[in-house]
Parts: sequence; C-alpha cells; structure tokens
Amino acid sequence: MDAPTQPGDGSVRALGIDFGERRIGLALSDETGTIASPLTTLSRRRGKRPPLRRIEDLAHQYDVEALVLGLPLELTGEESAWSRQVREIGDRLAARLGIPVHLVDERLTSVRATRAVRGIGLPRRKREDRTRIDAAAAALILQGWLDGLRREDAPTETPAAGNTPWTPDSRASVSFTIPAGSSFDQVIDTLTTRGLVAFPFGFEVAARIRGDDREIRAGRYRVPGDIEWIPLLDHLVAGRVVTVPLTIPEGFTLRQIAPRVAQLTGVPAHEVERRLEDPGAAGQWSVPGPTLEGYLFPETYRFAPEVPVERVVRTMVEGYRRFWTAERLARAAELGLSRREITTLASIIQGEARRIEEMPTISGVFHNRLRLGYLLQADPTVQYALGGRREPLLYSDIDSVANHPYNTYTQPGLPPGPIGTPGEAALVAALEPADVEFLYFVARPDGSHSFTSSLAEHNRARIEAQREWDALERAGREGP
Repeated sequence: MDAPTQPGDGSVRALGIDFGERRIGLALSDETGTIASPLTTLSRRRGKRPPLRRIEDLAHQYDVEALVLGLPLELTGEESAWSRQVREIGDRLAARLGIPVHLVDERLTSVRATRAVRGIGLPRRKREDRTRIDAAAAALILQGWLDGLRREDAPTETPAAGNTPWTPDSRASVSFTIPAGSSFDQVIDTLTTRGLVAFPFGFEVAARIRGDDREIRAGRYRVPGDIEWIPLLDHLVAGRVVTVPLTIPEGFTLRQIAPRVAQLTGVPAHEVERRLEDPGAAGQWSVPGPTLEGYLFPETYRFAPEVPVERVVRTMVEGYRRFWTAERLARAAELGLSRREITTLASIIQGEARRIEEMPTISGVFHNRLRLGYLLQADPTVQYALGGRREPLLYSDIDSVANHPYNTYTQPGLPPGPIGTPGEAALVAALEPADVEFLYFVARPDGSHSFTSSLAEHNRARIEAQREWDALERAGREGP
C-alpha cells in the first residue's frame, strides 16, 4: 500500500476518500487523471464500521484504478489512533478491491475546505453543509495526489524517433484577458471558457484556500495550455501579463517618442504628442521643465499592450528621477547648475557625441565656454530650433532661426530646456566634465572629434576634417 505500481501512461481514475468519524467525503478524478471533483458524502454512525461496501460499489461503478485516502496524522506529524484505523481500513479495501491504495497526509485539509466552501458565497444554510465540506476535502486530497502523479510521470528523456512526447495537453499556449474590475466568478468563467479550468468548484476552493480570489490582477495573459491550477493562480496573482518592449533611444525628442508610445497604447500619435508637449505636463509630473522634453528616460521598457499613456509616462519619468541620487544633486550644486541646466547640457552632449568615451571631453569644452561667456555654438540646438535634422547644416539654416531661444549660435548660455532625452552616460558627463583646456571641436567622418584650444587650431582642424569628408564623398561616388 505504501509503494503501489502506477500506470505507465500518466493517467489513472482514482477515488479520493476523507474518512471522518461521522461522515466520509468522496471525490473522483476524471478519466484522464487530471482533475478531482467532489462526488458524494457517506454517513456513518459513531462507533459503527464504515460503509466499505458502498465504497466498493462506487469503485466498481466508476472503474476506479486506485484509492487515495487522507491520513489524519497529528499536527506534529505523528500517528494518531484515528490514523491507525484509517491505515487498517486502507488495507481492507486494498485486499477486497485488488487495487492500490495510497495514503496522503491530510492535516488541515478539512479546515481549508471549510474556509473555502464558506467563502464561495452559498446561502447561509448551505455554508454549514458539512457534506459539501467533506466532499471538498476529499477532492483536495485527491487533487494533490494527481498533481504529484503527473509530475512524476513526465518523461525526462527524449522519446524515440517517431514517438510523440508526453504532454498533458497538446496546446502550446492559451491567451485570455481579465478585464479590470472583474469578479472572481467572471475570472473563473473566462478560465473555464478557455479550457484552463475543467472543474470550476475545485478551482474556486483552491483559490480561496490560498486567499487568491481577491488578489487576481487584470490584464492580458498567455499561459501553457496544460498549466496546473496553482501555477495558474500564481500567474494571475503576480500579474504576469503579456508584455511588449518599448525602446526609447538616447537623444530622442518628444516628437520621435510619441509614435512609439502611440503604437503601444493604441492612442493616436497626434494625441500622444499633444499630451507630451502640453505646457502643464512638466508641473503634472514634477520635472524641471519647461516641458517633458528630456525627462522621459531612454531605456527599453516592457508594458502590457494598450497600457494607459499616463502609466508609460510615469514609468519613464521615474527612470529620470532614479538617476538623481543625493550625491549627484550635490555635484550639480557644486557646479552651480540646476537639474534642468544639467539635463539641458546633457541633451546637447548627447546630440554632439558619436562615441561615449568622448562625452566627458565634449562636456569639458561646453563647461569651459560657459565659464568664459562664449556662445556654445552647438549644431544640435539649431537642428532642434529648425524642428528636425538638416544635413548638412548651412549658415542660412542658422540665420533662419536667429532669434529662436534654442539657437546657441545667437543666444548666450544654455537654451531654455533640453533638446532631447539624454542617456545616463551624457548626464554623468555633464556632471563630471573632463579637466581639459579645449574650447572647440569638429566632427570627423569616423565619428570622433578633433579637440582644440584656440580658434586658429580649430580652423586648421576644420580644414583637415573637411578633406576627410570630401574624400569620403568621392569614394562614395566612385564606388568599390
């Protein structure tokens, strides 16, 4: 009875039995040996023999291949007088039916079943219906044994060629949605309709025992088609919803971010852009402003499809806030710059740099120019004033926005706010500029820059860089 032989195909029709002094709860598994359902409750008189003949009749009626008996041990795990009687009853049933009998520790099973049945919302008179509680306890005992049997029976080796691997359910996955505000009954209906719960009452009992019935989270889910109840409940309580990535590259502007957020949320791009560029958004999200530009931290995020725009914005703003540790705030104060000014400078560094390792040096150039009162003359700020990139950037382009507050060729100091969303490396560079004497730099075709300290050196560097650009253009025209 302690080590019976189990069927080799992973399924068994079993009868679960919860022996009590006055009632005997019975549960039956389905023909696949997957789900346990309450069957009935038999009454017995105190001190009288249990109705074994009735149990035998039910075993024959349902072609039962195994019995699973709850063993009422003491809470310490020691044998009790009643558990010894149950062992004897098990021996007698095994001898009379000729089928294996399994003993399962049933400590607290009846208590859990009572709590579950009373929480289901039955009329008052039925909440105290002990017959339902005993049958539910038997179902819990049997379901636990069935789940263990399935885990043990799962193959650990690759099947021979031509054989189909063992799976409780051939479906790869099942998708479903739990709408916000759904009742637990509605959740069960959804799971039953999708074929994930074949025994709603038992699932409800299991959920209430665990206290999960009030913890289900809304969202879109995708789970294995053969998922068992407990892992399924774990998914629903943890909110492991289907998510999709949202990548915001460093340097993106609000206009570039808006279409990506729109695709994720299902909100039209023009509406997302309107919300992001709303003059009141900076105050709403408590960022330095003047708008949200520069404060939606660049990173790859994961969100549930059709998540609200506000949740996306909140998550990205929180990423920006996390950057600002107490040490970094103190460093900005040491430099005499505000968070907005550091972020604005970082966004310009982000726009200029093609190599991360050059960011501190570029930062050093801009810090030097600000200290000396020089115009920053940063091309990315003009591109921003123009509303998009112009390649090449011409003097006529710069003149066309001469009075624009973001044109650092004509306006002193930093622009009013960021020109894009800087990444962490650019923000760190703005706070920790390289200790250099450079005042100028010019871009080269390989993505690097030539740094110089005087205008004469800068002009020579520009001529040399232009030769490199011209050679690259000729090579492109001539082809390989």
